[in-house]
Amino acid sequence: MYSVVTKDNLEAGIGYWHKKTTWPEDFHNQLYSQLFRLRQDGLNNEWWQEIVEHLWKWKAIRPKPKQFVYRRGLERLAQLDKECRLILTKNNGHDPDLATVGWEQLSTFFNVAVSIKSVASPVFASKLCHFIFPEAFVVVDTKAVGIRKGYKEHWAKCKTDWVRCEERQKLIEVLKRAISEPVTPGYPWATKITELCLIGRRVSH
Repeated sequence: MYSVVTKDNLEAGIGYWHKKTTWPEDFHNQLYSQLFRLRQDGLNNEWWQEIVEHLWKWKAIRPKPKQFVYRRGLERLAQLDKECRLILTKNNGHDPDLATVGWEQLSTFFNVAVSIKSVASPVFASKLCHFIFPEAFVVVDTKAVGIRKGYKEHWAKCKTDWVRCEERQKLIEVLKRAISEPVTPGYPWATKITELCLIGRRVSH
């Protein structure tokens, strides 16, 4: 079965990121540092206010009004925080990562995220969950990656491709050189590389 996680796809994805987008040159290295700090006190009201702004910048909220998502998120914040803590507990206090976590640990958490915007597309939920557990959730969108629905199956394929890749460390070194600055501890190599490989495959065909 064809694997998306390859050096050629990664390099194509990096090239697209740098040449065809206005996305941060550091592949969100500084953003992840900020997200980790924001989450230190749990998923509280202050956290949610900041996250909504990031979701807006990532174009995950449209066509809904920002206030609509903000209000519905507040209504589900306690449940989202509860599920977040359950996942951390099951992973001995550590963030889950794509290589080792199973979908059964993540599914309820993801469904709570879906219920906030309440649309068929998984784009919003994938980005919100990625902001909370960046090492476990691969970001999707309709332009660069091309997915509109079926996130569970998409996630499972990404996990399989990452686990089966025998050159993971080489791919990490490729992306590390592209970041070209000290990398934030906990940087989500698996999901970011997989995302870039998906982008690279799409733009190369």
